[in-house]
Amino acid sequence: MNRLTRSALYYSGLLGAARQFRQNSLRILLYHRFDIAADGPSQLEWQCQHIRRHYAPIAMREVAESFALGRSLPANAIAVTVDDGHRDFLQHALPAFSRYEIPVTLFVVSDAADGRAWLWSDQISHLVAQTKHHSIEIDGHAIDLKSDRRRAANRITESLKRVPNHERLRMRGELARKLDVEIPPKAPPDYALLDWSDLRTLARQGIEIGCHSKTHPILSQMEDHHDVIAEIGGAKARIEAGLRTPVLHFAYPNGTWNDFNPEITAAVKSGGFLCAVTAESGLNQKSSDPFALLRLGMEPSFSKKRFSELLAGVRKY
Repeated sequence: MNRLTRSALYYSGLLGAARQFRQNSLRILLYHRFDIAADGPSQLEWQCQHIRRHYAPIAMREVAESFALGRSLPANAIAVTVDDGHRDFLQHALPAFSRYEIPVTLFVVSDAADGRAWLWSDQISHLVAQTKHHSIEIDGHAIDLKSDRRRAANRITESLKRVPNHERLRMRGELARKLDVEIPPKAPPDYALLDWSDLRTLARQGIEIGCHSKTHPILSQMEDHHDVIAEIGGAKARIEAGLRTPVLHFAYPNGTWNDFNPEITAAVKSGGFLCAVTAESGLNQKSSDPFALLRLGMEPSFSKKRFSELLAGVRKY
């Protein structure tokens, strides 16, 4: 055997051993967008094939029941989740997941489904993409908008996650004025979100719909606890009314340890949810907190090596 063949066999054996060692761990995948124009449909197709070949796909309902009732999950159990509810899921991702019979839970923002608002982080990306300005000053730091607008938008978005909610809303409006770009009342096509008709169709096709809050704020940055309750319980009630089915799972907006706290988790529990997921990376065990479940951040563009290693548990990011 040549060196390349030996290397491939060694690598394959390593991943197999890692899967065997972590067969009792629960993997929950976290996707957001499905830019098939950039990533190509074959990449997501390969990821679905890999999941089907090496893992046992289950629904988040089974995850919640396993924690609530002490039920065992199948070896190498894996659940797929998608946050935010952009229309590209319906157009590009659903066919692949359906073809391989992989259950999906879609966490949606109720005001976005209502058409009353679109994601504030998408608004930042839109402002940066549309402005004719070449730089902007944020918190006393100049941000270059010429070379890499996506990176610039991410930098601005990250800075706004660290301020109180009312200040974030004010700064978003100020940013629009500085960049001389209006924020449209409805999301442009690149940021289009699923509406109630879409979500009801998906629910009938077996897609679980979970709650991702009312307006997607950073919950820990909200000053009024009543507003937090509205973002959690109010959103749950609205989604249940829109879909006429119980909503059992919650995803913390942004989802890092800094974005929620015990008071927020208590509101999720008392709101009638069975489990909640974070965006913190890792695998889950039987002893894990069902209201702070870890997920593995995924992109359709991930290389086969990175994707395989993340699922096997030999890398974290």
